[in-house]
Amino acid sequence: PAFFFATVLASRFLIDRRAKYWHVLFRFVLRGDLTLKGEGIEPVRLSADAAFVIPAGVPHYVSSMSDDLELLEVSASV
Repeated sequence: PAFFFATVLASRFLIDRRAKYWHVLFRFVLRGDLTLKGEGIEPVRLSADAAFVIPAGVPHYVSSMSDDLELLEVSASV
C-alpha cells in the first residue's frame, strides 16, 4: 500500500550530505534558499516559492542553506 508523509523542515535539521531515499520526494521552499545538487542534477539555487521533485533512488543533497530556510516536504512510497 502507498503512503504519504508531510512535514515542515528548518535548515538546522538538514545536513549537507548526500542522501538516497527509496520514495518519491517533493519539497517546496517556504522561506529562505538552498542549492540542490545530486546525481544527474545540475546544481541549482532555489528560493522561496520554488518546488522540486526527486525520483525514488536518486542520490541528492542540499547545500548553502540560508539560516531562515523552511521546506515543506512530502514523501510518497513507490
